Amino acid sequence: MAWFTIEDIYDDIAKGASLDRIHRTYGGEELYIPARRPDYKERIVKAFTGYNYAALAHTYNTSERHVRRIITEAAEETRPATPSLFDGGSA
Repeated sequence: MAWFTIEDIYDDIAKGASLDRIHRTYGGEELYIPARRPDYKERIVKAFTGYNYAALAHTYNTSERHVRRIITEAAEETRPATPSLFDGGSA
């Protein structure tokens, strides 16, 4: 038995698959529907206003601590690297 995600079915529907084809392809198979959308972290970062940790935690059914971690990780990814005082200097 194969294992499919809801995204597999969405992709087929977006490509114009008929209900009959969806039934033939996925009928009787196990379907995994994730608790969160795959892009939930990006959605949290986009919706962050600087002070709405609790509201985002409530909206995405997670802890405020987890929202803070997501925001911190996103900030670290976009922060430019700080040059070292010890690299490339002349003596």
